[in-house]
Amino acid sequence: MTSHDYYKILGVDRNATTEEIKGAYRRMVRKYHPDRNKRSDATARFREVQEAYEVLGDPLKRRRYDQQGREAYSGFGGRYGAGRERTGGGFDFREAGFDGFDFQRSFRQGSFGDIFGEIFRSSHHARPRSSRGEDIQYRMEIPLEEAAEGVDSVINVNGQKIAVKIPPGVGTGSRVRVAGQGASGFDGGSRGDLYILIRVKDHDIFRREGDDIFCTVPISFAEAALGANIKVPTLKGETVMKIPPGTQGGQRFRLKSMGIPRLKGRGRGDQYVIVTIKVPRDLNSRATEMLKEFEQLAEESDAQYTA
Repeated sequence: MTSHDYYKILGVDRNATTEEIKGAYRRMVRKYHPDRNKRSDATARFREVQEAYEVLGDPLKRRRYDQQGREAYSGFGGRYGAGRERTGGGFDFREAGFDGFDFQRSFRQGSFGDIFGEIFRSSHHARPRSSRGEDIQYRMEIPLEEAAEGVDSVINVNGQKIAVKIPPGVGTGSRVRVAGQGASGFDGGSRGDLYILIRVKDHDIFRREGDDIFCTVPISFAEAALGANIKVPTLKGETVMKIPPGTQGGQRFRLKSMGIPRLKGRGRGDQYVIVTIKVPRDLNSRATEMLKEFEQLAEESDAQYTA
């Protein structure tokens, strides 16, 4: 950027609002930050962007700049300081916003020090400040079991190994913050943060809805009719669940607090078990006769119940 026009440096119109200037500054910082832009002139451009925002981002400084131009904040330079930038070799009070009359009057009134205080405060503020490093995002895919119970892991970010702790209860879309593990700051600024974006893999058995999980378990016709204790998978291994006689296909049973831990609260969700009834195939003659007899008895029982 060879232009000394702060508006051109930030790429905004002279009538730009404060928010437009702030947005332009953020875009330019991301574009020219030395950690991201490896061009030889990136550092110089980054400094110019900061210098421009130092002035245009402050309403009072911006008004003075609009009236007097960049020299209002250059501190040194002009015709008396040509070729001696910021060396103190000469100073043009008129280019800094003070004519001879102002200077003489201030000197007589004893405010000579105030003039220099204002001049050097402006010069100081025009210098680029240190800036915090940018945040980094890292995508991480984990199985449902690790999402439920949490996991300690080591990840590789830009060649650096970082230990991270994933808390119980995360889901797809969760963000886990690791403070101070982002990009390095500029001119002594602090490091940014690392944000881990979680994606939970689909499970072969369980389907997750919020903090609850669902699974389907097949049972035999006899188990459905007579009731039984059946084995059911959970995130912590198998457990035994009792189903009552006369259970219907598609019926749902709840295992309380066997779901996913609540990420921002206490307790866990529930597990819901949906039963399906297995229909036997290729029955032999004896089994066929018994089923027909059972069907007849069931119809007689129903008829007696409804009579």
